[in-house]
Amino acid sequence: MPLLWPPELQNLLPHRARTYLAEQQARFDRDWEDARPTLPEGSYNKFRYFWLVVNTRCFFWPYNRWPPRTNKSKRGRPPAKLSTADQMALCPVADCFNHSDILNASFEADLTGCRVSVEQDVNAGDELFLRYGTPNNDYLLVEWGFVLSVNLHDNVSIDDAIIPWLDDSKKALLVNYNYFGKYTLTKEGVCHRTQCAVRAILFGYDENKVKLFLSGNDDGTAEQPVVDAWLLGFLKHQLEGLSDFIAGLGRIDDSPQRDVLLKRYQQIQWLFAEVIHSGLHN
Repeated sequence: MPLLWPPELQNLLPHRARTYLAEQQARFDRDWEDARPTLPEGSYNKFRYFWLVVNTRCFFWPYNRWPPRTNKSKRGRPPAKLSTADQMALCPVADCFNHSDILNASFEADLTGCRVSVEQDVNAGDELFLRYGTPNNDYLLVEWGFVLSVNLHDNVSIDDAIIPWLDDSKKALLVNYNYFGKYTLTKEGVCHRTQCAVRAILFGYDENKVKLFLSGNDDGTAEQPVVDAWLLGFLKHQLEGLSDFIAGLGRIDDSPQRDVLLKRYQQIQWLFAEVIHSGLHN
């Protein structure tokens, strides 16, 4: 689990994985501060171990969607509204199922309990898989400590590569239209938010032109060849940097953490290569 990695290896995680890890660390720190006064001295490592056990085993339990209980309870009930992070429950046995994009079982939960069901015959000895939502491999790595070899929902953040191209005026323009940050690459290409940012980079001298695209009043067809040419050059440059970075990873001390980092960056390298090969026809 990256939460347990030394800082020098945590710093090698991809941009989005580092963001997920920072959010996870903040949740852990909050829970540790709440629990620490009730625990004996020297409990930090043990608390962190069991916190990770619960964090990797629990299910989302949509408490806020369900009506209050009509019967009275001496224990009362939780607050009327809970944050998403607090709507979690342990479900013994169900937590033994692994995640896959190729499903052969489904999970349902309501006020009566939880159910795992299958829609086809299952042979003795076959493993049943559930889907932990549609997480990318950065999220899987931080929250559960693994990456899928094939992840239909994989993507990579390119914020750390795009944002340095934006000066303060371009950032302000994108913020005003809610298009600043969250720039993503999938095997199909770059997201619409990235298209918006690139237009701010290339055509910022004509703010009205950019505003027409950001507001949806211009589909940007006329400028698309220029945008695609810039993006292809940008992605090729990023791919070269990735290749150098991966070569450097291969030279650090052998460890399971290094191996998973190599696997993850090779997946990201493949995503970049796929988009470049497609010519951005997405």
